[in-house]
Amino acid sequence: MEWWQLLIAFWFGGVVLAMWKIWRPALSVLQKVQPENPMSRQPILSSLVILVLFTLFLPVMVVAILFDDKGYQFTESFIKGAMNKNDD
Repeated sequence: MEWWQLLIAFWFGGVVLAMWKIWRPALSVLQKVQPENPMSRQPILSSLVILVLFTLFLPVMVVAILFDDKGYQFTESFIKGAMNKNDD
């Protein structure tokens, strides 16, 4: 097996894990809290956009995937950003 095949396999696995661990809970909370939000109304389109973003920025997302407290913090900040709310 070539090195690039291993890299692609681990990259794809990391993206799937990020979608499962970070995006899925964020989308379910967003759909319960703000069902009229564009991300809640069009979950397939928003999931495709997030999939592309996670694919591009996987090295940055590794911290949120590996550490539960950072994942929770990222999810909470993402939901606040999607709802246009500040931390104040």
